[in-house]
Amino acid sequence: MERIRARAVDDFPYCKNDDARLSSLAFVQRCVEITLELTEEDAYDCLTEGGNDLAIDALYIGDQINEYIPVSIFQCKYYSSTTNHAFAETDVIKLIDTIGIIFDVNKKLPKINRRLEAKIEYLRSSIKGKAIPSVTIYACNNGEKWNYSAQVRIDELVNKRGTDWQYVNHDVLYDKQIPDKPVNDTLLLEGSTLFEKKDFREICLGRIPVSEIARIMADHKERLLDRNIRRFLGFKKNIVNTGIKETLIKEPQNFYYYNNGITIICNEMDYNKYQDNSHGVRLKNINIINGGQTCSTILSVETELKAQGQELSKDASVLVRIYKLSSEERDDIVSRITLATNSQNPVDLKDLRSNDKIQKMIEENLKQFGYKYLRSRSGDSFSDPNSIRPATVAQAVLVTWLRKPGARLRESEHFSTMYDEIFNEKLNAVQIIIAVLIFRIAENRRKRPLDADPNHVSYSSGYVAMLMGEYLLKELGIGVGQLDSNKYEQAKTLLNENHDKWIKLAIEEISSKLEDIYQDEQIKTFQKLAAIFRKDELVDSFYYYRET
Repeated sequence: MERIRARAVDDFPYCKNDDARLSSLAFVQRCVEITLELTEEDAYDCLTEGGNDLAIDALYIGDQINEYIPVSIFQCKYYSSTTNHAFAETDVIKLIDTIGIIFDVNKKLPKINRRLEAKIEYLRSSIKGKAIPSVTIYACNNGEKWNYSAQVRIDELVNKRGTDWQYVNHDVLYDKQIPDKPVNDTLLLEGSTLFEKKDFREICLGRIPVSEIARIMADHKERLLDRNIRRFLGFKKNIVNTGIKETLIKEPQNFYYYNNGITIICNEMDYNKYQDNSHGVRLKNINIINGGQTCSTILSVETELKAQGQELSKDASVLVRIYKLSSEERDDIVSRITLATNSQNPVDLKDLRSNDKIQKMIEENLKQFGYKYLRSRSGDSFSDPNSIRPATVAQAVLVTWLRKPGARLRESEHFSTMYDEIFNEKLNAVQIIIAVLIFRIAENRRKRPLDADPNHVSYSSGYVAMLMGEYLLKELGIGVGQLDSNKYEQAKTLLNENHDKWIKLAIEEISSKLEDIYQDEQIKTFQKLAAIFRKDELVDSFYYYRET
């Protein structure tokens, strides 16, 4: 609880002298962190409770995936007494009412706290931009589940809106932190199968019925999926790929030809070597590292068909690649294969990049300046100002040096399609440190705006950081390419001495540009501002100091 206390005093002042409410806030953060597998810092940024909060204690809005935007809403009840409390039906009703308000952009929001309003209006601006919300409700407590009457209300909402409703208690949180047990199973392939040994590894290439995929997904669920792919699919679990579904139902005989297939890795593989085809392949420690959405959609379609008294077509099958890897090489090879097969998909790949040459080089270079680079999620701590996460570096470099403040919001692309633009051999440790320091200053103002700040501060931190970077370079009289170890101390000193002045100047400059370009009252609303700053349409209107 002490880890959250220092920050909560400023952001949630009602907790200052109230340990019970601080415990409740810490419980909310922990629920978000564990359930969505976020870092402490990202989970903390989701918190919205504190009065006028529409019964929303935390709100997570993910990257838009095609036309869908994943949204997770948390309502948490922490009970300090040992008496078993159930999640109240009245709280279920409040959540249902809230959903009816915030996702209907034609309805006016009631008075809510600024922290929550900024998030909801960002969401609403995305919906107005034709995004379809994919909503999951997490009702959490450290007691018991809701009653039958509440469940009836939830079922009505699920049937009407397609909302996914999850119950989370202390037992669920505990189970999620237990390492997965290895999955062992026998896959029944059909037709001819290729088995080959190459570079001391075994490879199996074959065709598997989709009904067999549905079976193993039903038996083992998400334990089959690599954790990085699972994290991505978890944010879109109620989004069924319509193309996969349509082919399964209308053209099952062509599913094999249309689909890219499934990639599985294992530690052990065995089969009947005297059999020519239709093998049963026994696998130990199975992980699906590519094709997770295909597998999830197959199971979803089978469930839907069963409810209608039907079943998956026996004509539908899919290509499967199985690689037997040793335990020693598994992590490295899995990362390489997953990157190669998912690099064009909006999957969170930052953990998979953690062992590549650039990331290791950054770690070593930052260490020389007294900073710890948290290449993987393990050991993450938001309380140490000398610790830097790759995700923070990506955002900071994008906005401060690459001048792409809108792109910072597309986090799923930072370690896939945008990776080489952000992380390359031209990027040095000093550029990283200064960018991160500037970005943290701008983000801190976004999260803790002054009473007199204009509304755009809730969305314009990327622009603020971009302009502060320009002010610094102009003061130094150099371009970003010349920002190196020779300029490190001078740059830090200038930033420490001028950051208050520069952030004020940046906010004023952004306000002036908004007035010049839009000239209407709407720019003062959160929703309009969210739409403006989600893109980079203002970037070209600012003068940049250029020095080669």
